[in-house]
Amino acid sequence: PGYMRSPPETPYVYALENAMDEMAVALGMDPVEFRRINEPKAEPIGKKPFSSRSLTQCYDQAADAFGWVRRDPKVGAMRDGDWLVGMGCATAIYPTAVAPCAARVRLTVDGDVRLQCGS
Repeated sequence: PGYMRSPPETPYVYALENAMDEMAVALGMDPVEFRRINEPKAEPIGKKPFSSRSLTQCYDQAADAFGWVRRDPKVGAMRDGDWLVGMGCATAIYPTAVAPCAARVRLTVDGDVRLQCGS
């Protein structure tokens, strides 16, 4: 149930995002605000601070772009004529393997440059 070769993150994250929406509804909270207050300040295992993390800024930009403030949080309340209109929030991940890399640069006496790297 996923893209490409179906990484396992796809169904896991789908279930987690649905659970977060259900928790927000049960608490009477906005789903974006629920995610915002539960945003970690550091990675959960080693407690190392993130070198970069802009998820809350992404939520803000998306909320502005989609008109989140005009959203009616009641299920089935938003319509466009005969059509039901839904608006939700979800975060997706795709793992990236970060590994050491090496590059070799050769400068020759006649001024040629050769750069070799693996990727």
